[in-house]
Amino acid sequence: MASLVPRRDIVLAWDGSPELVIETVEVVQCRFEEVTEAMALAEGENDDLEGWRKDHRDYFERNGGFSSEMQLLWERFVLLEDLAPKG
Repeated sequence: MASLVPRRDIVLAWDGSPELVIETVEVVQCRFEEVTEAMALAEGENDDLEGWRKDHRDYFERNGGFSSEMQLLWERFVLLEDLAPKG
C-alpha cells in the first residue's frame, strides 16, 4: 500500500471549485472503541469522547451498520492554503 503521509489534496467547494490545499500529516488505523478523546476532540465536532461516540455510532448505523470492533482510518491534516476567492 502506498504511503498516506505526507499527502497533499485539494478540497473542493460544493460547486466543484478548488477551496483549500491540505496536507495529511498522520493516519491511524484503529477500531472504533480505540479512538481516544484527543482524536475525537481534534475532529472539532464534539465536546467529549462520549458525544463523538454517540454521533458516529448513529451515523454508521444510518449508513450500513455499526460495530465497536469496526476498523476506522483517522486522518490528521493541516491547512496549507486557502484558495477561496476573497471578498
